Amino acid sequence: MASQVVISPVEADGRAIEFDVELTRYDWLSNETIPLQIELKNAPYNTNFTIVWDVRDLNNDLVANGSLTFKASGTVTTKVVELRHIYNNEHFYTFSVNLLDSSGGILYQDDYS
Repeated sequence: MASQVVISPVEADGRAIEFDVELTRYDWLSNETIPLQIELKNAPYNTNFTIVWDVRDLNNDLVANGSLTFKASGTVTTKVVELRHIYNNEHFYTFSVNLLDSSGGILYQDDYS
């Protein structure tokens, strides 16, 4: 699962911010931890961002959620969201993520299934 989206109108030194979510594989056992790698590229250095995420099953029931606040630390800032114990007898889930700026404005939002 990989997605690359150019976010506008936010810019850092003339370059558009890019936000990527990557999943290395799509099949997991119920006892495994699922690492979702999140990359923020070309964000203004030392600027606060927040990732707000949730996981829902096919019935749209909330399985897990969380948030992570961090500072952009360079050209590429990488964070990992680890999903644990999300299995609830369903086989397919949707990971939804929002990237917020320091004022709480939504810069990016998407769903990954």
